[in-house]
Amino acid sequence: MKNYYDLLGISTTATTDEIKQAYRRLSVKFHPDKNSGDSFFADMFKQINEAQEVLLNENRRAAYDSRLNGSAHQERKIAAEQAKLRREQEELLRKQREQDVAAQLLQEQQKRVKQREAEAQRLQEQSIRITKPKPIVKQANTSVTPPSTLKVRKRPPNLWRLVQQWKRIKYSFWVINIGLVLYISFGPNKVHYFRPAGTDAYVTADKGIFLRDTPQSAGKALASLPKYTYLKLVSTDGQLEIIEGKKAPWYQVENDSLQGWVWSEYIAKIE
Repeated sequence: MKNYYDLLGISTTATTDEIKQAYRRLSVKFHPDKNSGDSFFADMFKQINEAQEVLLNENRRAAYDSRLNGSAHQERKIAAEQAKLRREQEELLRKQREQDVAAQLLQEQQKRVKQREAEAQRLQEQSIRITKPKPIVKQANTSVTPPSTLKVRKRPPNLWRLVQQWKRIKYSFWVINIGLVLYISFGPNKVHYFRPAGTDAYVTADKGIFLRDTPQSAGKALASLPKYTYLKLVSTDGQLEIIEGKKAPWYQVENDSLQGWVWSEYIAKIE
């Protein structure tokens, strides 16, 4: 939809005199007779005439303003939905990366535990071979040494205890790693160990908040920030405002490529 105000270079609250003054200035600049009948200037001159005819008529201007506001609201709504969808996709990718890292750590822990079990089993088998008594061989015309006189090496002390200790370590690793995976996958959204670098606050409002262009609730909404959106604090020197009976200042924050103001009562700093 054409924006007649931008075309004439005036604000949406321009008076009739300001509209006429802008029209006279632009009509002289884009008049086809002064530009060798160039099609571009002829088209611009036509649009300027159309703009001043609509804006100088009160009824037509009111109807045009209504359509313009509705179009702008729809564009902002679409932009906010696209930004929300992009943030959700990034959050899903971040969680997937965290799960992949946790799974890799779990596999490495399992591999180390298996290696330790194999080493313990090897030591146990070696100890059994060492402590196994040699068979008694009868020799001709010789006396057999009584079994009581044979020297049998005893099992090294605490070897069985060492095996049992490795088994307990194995089960402990399993429990710890499974608990870590479950906590990362299904834990509360308030865990900030894996927050994006450079962020030091997050949205706490259940219904989310709007990022505004000025530090006041009447400011233009730039984007919708859902709950637990991470933010970077730029300034905390915004003006105070009372909303829902609570008085708090406005903070200037940054999210992705957007920068604006949010009411501090709806966000929390990350210590």
